Amino acid sequence: MGYKNLTGEEYAEVEKEHKFMKEDISEGYGTKRGVEISEEKMELGRSLVHQYVRVRPDIQAEVAQFRAKHLAGFKSPFAVHIRLTDKITQSEENFESHVEFRKKIEKFMELNGHDAFFLATDSAKVKAYLKSYFGDKCIVYPSTLSTNKSHYGAVHKDLSIRGFKKAKDIVMETLIMASCDAFISTFSSVSNGVRWLGQNKLANDHHYFLDESDTKSQ
Repeated sequence: MGYKNLTGEEYAEVEKEHKFMKEDISEGYGTKRGVEISEEKMELGRSLVHQYVRVRPDIQAEVAQFRAKHLAGFKSPFAVHIRLTDKITQSEENFESHVEFRKKIEKFMELNGHDAFFLATDSAKVKAYLKSYFGDKCIVYPSTLSTNKSHYGAVHKDLSIRGFKKAKDIVMETLIMASCDAFISTFSSVSNGVRWLGQNKLANDHHYFLDESDTKSQ
């Protein structure tokens, strides 16, 4: 499989962005795994969320409509969440190259028989790269991402984008990911939220990109 619609210049640009972010980490600023939490706390969180959290019926309906239109035609879609941009200050190990993310997604698909995946990411360039490479096998929600270079392009810090739109986008993406059967992710509070909201099958079949040995489902 080739790089499809990515030109050499575009490929060089995504790799340049990755190199810039890695070089910009201040000594001792940030941690390796950010908001990674213990399995004990994960199970407690899942129990509390399933007991007390209820999603509005209109949002549930939108998620169901999206799944029916974009995911129903695939046998076994899984979820992918890649948190980048300003997360560099909290979780250094999130920052692999675009190509490494792609290779690990391919490996996960091959090992586990998945035919498609739903992608959520705060990086416009990663989203464009993976969508271009995987084509119809990569399903995305039409979320608004930032093109502002301040704060590393973090959408939640871009004041030009309406707060309600940003909130709606992340709620929709989180719920769509939580509806899948398996999940691979970087370290983030959103990834934790997906595991809390998802059913047992997803919670038991979650893997971090960093842990290559975990790319085979249990």
